[in-house]
Amino acid sequence: MDQPTRTAREWLDRRYRRRADGSYLAHQPVGGWATSDAEPNIVPRLARTYRLLSVLEGLEFGECLDVGGGEGYLSALVRDLFGAEAWSSDLSTEACLRARELFGVRAYAADAARLPFADDSFDLVVCSEVIEHLPSPVVAIAELVRVARKHVIITTEEACPLGESERGLRLHLLGVDYPHAERNWFTPEDFRVLLGGQIRLCSQWRNPGGQTVPYFSGRALTQQEVEAALDLLTSTADIDGNHRGLIVRLDKGPGAPGGTFGFPTWSEGRRRQVIDRLLGGTKAKPAAGALTSEIISSLQCPRCGGELAAVESGFVCQICREAYPVRNGVPVFILDDASVDIGARESAAIARLANGDLRRGVKIQQLTKRLHARRPVPSSALSRLAARWLLRILLFVRRPESAAVKARRVLSRLRRTPPIDFDAFDRALAGADGRTSASSPIA
Repeated sequence: MDQPTRTAREWLDRRYRRRADGSYLAHQPVGGWATSDAEPNIVPRLARTYRLLSVLEGLEFGECLDVGGGEGYLSALVRDLFGAEAWSSDLSTEACLRARELFGVRAYAADAARLPFADDSFDLVVCSEVIEHLPSPVVAIAELVRVARKHVIITTEEACPLGESERGLRLHLLGVDYPHAERNWFTPEDFRVLLGGQIRLCSQWRNPGGQTVPYFSGRALTQQEVEAALDLLTSTADIDGNHRGLIVRLDKGPGAPGGTFGFPTWSEGRRRQVIDRLLGGTKAKPAAGALTSEIISSLQCPRCGGELAAVESGFVCQICREAYPVRNGVPVFILDDASVDIGARESAAIARLANGDLRRGVKIQQLTKRLHARRPVPSSALSRLAARWLLRILLFVRRPESAAVKARRVLSRLRRTPPIDFDAFDRALAGADGRTSASSPIA
């Protein structure tokens, strides 16, 4: 484990720990749309999850592993809505404990770059809003592909639909002093290089004029209005300046389709089931029981790949004799030493992803050097200010809309009136329950 990963783990353990009075500030809206004890921006978070669930709707899978699954929110949704066996892994042991307590999800403490599972262990592997935080994202992506049998789903909100020009400006605005800071931004082309042409891409949610988050911040919405907001935010999935984030889907095996993709049409009954589950929150369930022999057989030593044997205190590798404890029901497969050869891990990841294609291997190697950022782009206050304004200009020019719409947006900003992009949102929310929520008091 390198120092940035160790620092991030310590920070995450503090973040996912219960407060002194036993209460818990959730990362995801585990209590539903009306929850108050969760991180902000609930409507965009729900929209991302709603979109992700629609991507999963078209897949066939019996087991799912959520890598970087935090408190187990997505694993529980997948289990309850798709009837799949679901597991979660996270760098933080405290996050794994919350997954057991809140959702009864089996969880493992593990580094995404050294997963303790054999090849092809799970039908589906999901990694949502994680890779942008990692000092070595390509190594982690290679691990996702390795342990997945059928499908890999990756999401990141740190996406640059406008390509390298946008990424270059955004990197000047990054600061990695914060332990859980975003370290990278990704372009759609990055994933085509890393995963090949047989991937599908879509955006997470609509972000017209870059105003979705401020528009919904501090607004008191009824459940009907939240439903209307989800429909509006996920009504299109284009990859451009008016949409936010990426969802990447890799289907392993020959003949898998590539390109952008649509979504299955929810039947009204299925949509109602998903909405009710998503907005209603999750009631506490009994903690997951002991590991089954089937799961134990899929485990492997993250140091050497050897077979693990269960012992009274946890697990021991039958080859290198590395011991892994079980703490409060959570197996901890994290190597705390500093002897990990990052260069060797990167070379192995590149070879795995290239799969014998030398030309593609060179491209992945070049991309790896750009993405494995361990310090911020050198910048001054002046260069950051310039990057911020150049980014605004780039997004303004490249957004897919007419000059008249752009002119109206500029005038609305100058007059300090509500963003014109949300006229349709206001009308839809007003029609959701017969009132206009723009004048609603702050919750």
